[in-house]
Amino acid sequence: MSQPDATAEFVVLGGGISGLSLAWRLAARHPGQVVLLEREPQVGGLAAGIPWHGIPLDLGSHRIHTGFEPGALRTIEQLLAGDLRTRKRRGRILVNSRFLPYPPSLATIGSSFGVRQSLVFCKDFLRARMGKWRNGRDQARFEGYLRDQVGDSLYEFFYRPYAEKLWALPASQISFEPAVARLHRVRRLGPQPNRGFFHYPKGGMGQLAEALRTRITDLGGTVLTGAEATDLSSDEGGVRVVARLAGEDSARTVRAGTCISTLPLRATWRLAGMGAEPLPLRWRSLRVAYLLYAAPLRGDIDTYYFPDPRLRIGRVSSIHRFSPELPEPANRILTIEIPCSQSEDLWTMSDQDLSQIVHHELKATGVMDAGAGDPVEVRTVGLRDVYPVYELGWRECWAAALDRLARVDHLFLAGRAALFLHCNIDHCMTMAQRLATLVEGPLAREKWRAEINGFPFLKLKE
Repeated sequence: MSQPDATAEFVVLGGGISGLSLAWRLAARHPGQVVLLEREPQVGGLAAGIPWHGIPLDLGSHRIHTGFEPGALRTIEQLLAGDLRTRKRRGRILVNSRFLPYPPSLATIGSSFGVRQSLVFCKDFLRARMGKWRNGRDQARFEGYLRDQVGDSLYEFFYRPYAEKLWALPASQISFEPAVARLHRVRRLGPQPNRGFFHYPKGGMGQLAEALRTRITDLGGTVLTGAEATDLSSDEGGVRVVARLAGEDSARTVRAGTCISTLPLRATWRLAGMGAEPLPLRWRSLRVAYLLYAAPLRGDIDTYYFPDPRLRIGRVSSIHRFSPELPEPANRILTIEIPCSQSEDLWTMSDQDLSQIVHHELKATGVMDAGAGDPVEVRTVGLRDVYPVYELGWRECWAAALDRLARVDHLFLAGRAALFLHCNIDHCMTMAQRLATLVEGPLAREKWRAEINGFPFLKLKE
């Protein structure tokens, strides 16, 4: 075997928040002994900043919630120093052809739907909580679980449309785990401290990723961007990763004692030489459209939510409302998220055709005035395998995939993409800190696998 181009105690695959947080924590324990490989030209993964007209655009609507895990929130505050801003949350969700403040509260639901419908919501909810409607319902399904928790009417108005749009499945075919992750929204409809606020980096969400990168390199770690891992093998001495760097003719080899992959599970599967074996898990992808208008956007809403499956748009945000300190033309750009599968026309159609569909729906829903002119420029980004599809039976398939990858010695999986999760930034950072403390201890892989089993129930903040 030829000599490696680099040797280290740890090689981390993927430079999203999970990978960066892991590399930072490990570099603090092993200065100069961590190498991180990231395929894209910038770090951050789904939290990267994508430059357009001098603006670091987010890949969708991202924020740092006041309800984040306290330890992760303190870490973010330290990383961003004085550049973390606190903003009042101004969101709207379109439900039954009307906009409600988001997140909703009992008061806003009552005022929006009127006394009669509100009483129906309350009656259904109380009956469900008292267990009067639980006869014969299958709580292993998203539908049965939530109907038994919140009642039929709240489920039909708020939960079923969103689920069927995101996963493109009837709710009766979706497993219960994502229902558990989202249920806290109903249980927290009452007043909460800081509920109406969020935090955001002055320079966009990519600023957090860059701050992590700086911490890694300050500790002697190596961060290689434009570096796509193409092969992974292991032996008694550790792992060998082959990577191809953008602009270089020959590949580089990294030899390390331990490899931690935060790459999408499908990518790690192929990298470990299992591409010929079927991976019985499915994902939904996301296409993000950025529309630049001639005039500044009106209003003060930062994010609109559209759970209705009849609409192609899913979430619409104005990065200027997140950080007014961003320069022109941030105040003229809308970010639109369109959940889709890679087999759909929405994934493959031209930027111009997609912008026409999006602009029409923005006007039809009232986000843009009926007489608003077409966008003067559009850019789109396609993000593969963003949302795990939690269809019935997924957990058995997931466990089988993890068991198969466990045969690769010295390999750990961590993070949202690698573990088939739909979770927040704080979960990724907390997960990274936990693994960094476990990875060198006795029975590390067994202990980590036990913790992984609880991650699908992490509570989402949206």
